[in-house]
Amino acid sequence: MLSYQCHLLITITLCKVFMVLRNQTQKSLEITGKNDH
Repeated sequence: MLSYQCHLLITITLCKVFMVLRNQTQKSLEITGKNDH
């Protein structure tokens, strides 16, 4: 049971990190796009 909860926590953490990285990438792309124009 403990290992399952730990695995679930790691999965949720990875999902959150992935979402943050994706948001940062989109923001940086938008900034570079505005600079190009």
